[in-house]
Amino acid sequence: MSLSEFDTISQYFNSAKLGFSRSGVSVGIGDDGAVIESPQGAPISMSMDLLVEGVHFPVKAEGRHVASRALAVNLSDLSAMTARPLCFTLGLSLPSLDNDWLEGFSEGLSSMAKRFDCPLVGGDLTRSPAGTPIVIAIQVHGYHLDNAPVLRSTAQSGDGVFVTGTLGDGAIGLCSLGLQSHLGSSIALDLAALSEEHRAYLSGAYYAPEPRIDFALAAASLMTACIDISDGLVGDLGHILAGSGVGATVNSTLIPYSLAALAHVSLEGRLQAALYGGDDYELCFTAPAHVTEQLYRIAASHNLGLQKIGEITPGSKLRLLNGSGIEILSHNQAYQHFAPRASGQ
Repeated sequence: MSLSEFDTISQYFNSAKLGFSRSGVSVGIGDDGAVIESPQGAPISMSMDLLVEGVHFPVKAEGRHVASRALAVNLSDLSAMTARPLCFTLGLSLPSLDNDWLEGFSEGLSSMAKRFDCPLVGGDLTRSPAGTPIVIAIQVHGYHLDNAPVLRSTAQSGDGVFVTGTLGDGAIGLCSLGLQSHLGSSIALDLAALSEEHRAYLSGAYYAPEPRIDFALAAASLMTACIDISDGLVGDLGHILAGSGVGATVNSTLIPYSLAALAHVSLEGRLQAALYGGDDYELCFTAPAHVTEQLYRIAASHNLGLQKIGEITPGSKLRLLNGSGIEILSHNQAYQHFAPRASGQ
């Protein structure tokens, strides 16, 4: 028997699973609105991402995978702001109630929420017309207790350009699911040659990207500007450059790749995925040269890879160099929702 709207909310989005208590949340699930209090009057950062089935996650993807991805990409925005997670709200539009999908979605959301101590404090559930995609809207709230927010607009000439983790795995991970990114066939991934270990790693990189919150909080005082890589290195670093009124030089040979990407994707394919593929949700940030070693020590203490890939320069141009120092022509193929697409993409 199909559950009613309120029975569905009670069963899958209840306080025990998702609305757990934490300091800073006075009133959560169950009232007309949530009441939150910033610890010690700290500034609050808010961010919201909208995810549409068939655009931001595959059609008929498992609920638990969709939930992990949906909350992770929002928490990644908090990491880019160097904010501590406080709570989130959820809007969910479904063409039908699939209890198995909802159970998985609830469990995946709960696991991610509890891991980052970020409870659900409210939201809305609605039914959309039959045959339309699932739509998910999450808004996250975070706070700045020991540090000011790090913005996109404060990079300085002479700063180093750094990235966490490895790049390209999000776009390659989508390909590992048998699907194509907006880059089309430029990422040539031989699915038959993938080991189970690498297949699991790549699909995990796509469905459950790791918000770099702990590192961001530890390194916040050393950063001058920060963004998370959702649309590709070129596009997202470009936002820092535009916001800060500076340029940058990036050595493409310093871009870090995972073992799975190195084993199964060509150099050109890896570079395309890192520069333009998006969905990595690693941090790209700038920092003065004299704090470089300190940043590497912080990253090591969090068991996190960190790589300096370039430098902020005067002007406004992003220059991509190969190993010989020759500039690579850059066509900005960063993901854009309203960019023209080939049929089927």
